[in-house]
Amino acid sequence: ENKPAIPIIYTLNIDGTSIKINSELIYTSTDPVKGEVVKPCMIVPELMGEIENPIYILTNNEARTINVKLKTNGKAKSGICMLAVPRGWRVEPINHTFSLSQKEEKLLSFKIFPPPSNFTGYLRAAAVSDGVTYSQNVDLIEYDHIPTQLVLDDAQAKLIKTDLVIKGNKIAYIMGAGDEVPECLELIGYDVTNLTESEINLENLKQYDAVLTGIRAFNTNKYLEYKTKVLHEYVNGGGTVLVQYNTNHRLVTKDIAPYPIKLSRDRVTEENASVQLINKEHVALNSPNKITTQDFQYWIQERGLYFPNEWDENFVPLIASNDTNEKSKTGSILVAEYGDGHFVYTGISWFRQLPAGVPGAYRLIANLISLGN
Repeated sequence: ENKPAIPIIYTLNIDGTSIKINSELIYTSTDPVKGEVVKPCMIVPELMGEIENPIYILTNNEARTINVKLKTNGKAKSGICMLAVPRGWRVEPINHTFSLSQKEEKLLSFKIFPPPSNFTGYLRAAAVSDGVTYSQNVDLIEYDHIPTQLVLDDAQAKLIKTDLVIKGNKIAYIMGAGDEVPECLELIGYDVTNLTESEINLENLKQYDAVLTGIRAFNTNKYLEYKTKVLHEYVNGGGTVLVQYNTNHRLVTKDIAPYPIKLSRDRVTEENASVQLINKEHVALNSPNKITTQDFQYWIQERGLYFPNEWDENFVPLIASNDTNEKSKTGSILVAEYGDGHFVYTGISWFRQLPAGVPGAYRLIANLISLGN
C-alpha cells in the first residue's frame, strides 16, 4: 500500500496523556450506485509519458512504429519528447516538439530500427519542458475491495529482437480465469479472436488455424462440459487445439482431451530449472523454429504447474524438468495426433512468460500453434 501523499498527524491530549493518530488527506465523493466513495489525495507529475505497448517483439530488420502518449495533469506544457534506444538501434525522428494545453493528451509516433543480431533490452521515453525532464507514467490500481493505489513507473517498454517464424494466422481463444496471452500473440503477428460460448461450434471453428483455451478454462467455464466434443471434432478434422493449465480440482469435465489424461499437482517452481528435450525429433521442437535448451533461459517465477502425471500412449511428452532434489517431470507439454489434427495439453506458464517477453517462450508456443499448418 502506498504511503500517504499528504500525511496528517492528530495529537490528542486526554487527561494529560498525548495520543498520536496517523491519517492522510482524502477526497470524498458520492456515487449514485456505490454511495460514498473515499479516495486518497495523490501527487502526480505535471507531465507524463506512456509508451503504447509494454513489449515490442521484432522478428526481422524492418522498422517498427512506436507511439508515445503525452499527458498534462496541470498547466499547459511545451517542449521536446524523445526515445532513448539501446546501442545498435536507431530511432526516427530524433525528437518531437510538442505543445499541450491544460489536461490535454497527444500521441507522438517514432520509428525504431533494430540491429541485425538478436537482442533484449529496454526502450525509454522522456519529455523535457522548462528545463525539467519527465520520464514517468502513472498506473492507477482501482478495485472495490482494496484502497486505491498509485504506482509511478518509468516510461519504458521491453525490446526483443529474435529469430521467430509463425505459421497460420487466425487464432480462436477461449478465455478462462483471465490472462494476457491473446494480446501477447497479437504482438508476434497472430490475428486473435476471443470466442463466446455461442461461437464455439464446428462450423465457426473451421475458419481458425488453431484454438487455444486460457488458464483454468476447464475450471471456470461450465459450458465447456458440453463443448469439448466440438473441440475434439475440430481437431479430428485437421485443427490444432492447445489447452493451457487447469487445476485438478473442480474440473467441469474430465474429458478435456480426446484421449485419457489425468491432471496432478506436479509443477516446477524454479524458473532456472534445467530442461531436457526428450523427443528432439518431434516437429513441435523443430518447425518452424528450432528449439534448444537456450530457449529456456530468462524465464520468470516458474516453468509450469498442474502437469498431468498420467496420459494415454497417444500423447508424446516433449520436455522434462524438475526442481532441485525432486524427480523429473515430463508432463509439461504433451502432444497427440487425433484424426487429421493435433491436440496439445501444456502446463507451461505461458501466462507469465509471454507478458514478461521471454523470447524462447514465444518461439516454443509458435511451434505448438503451427502444428498442422
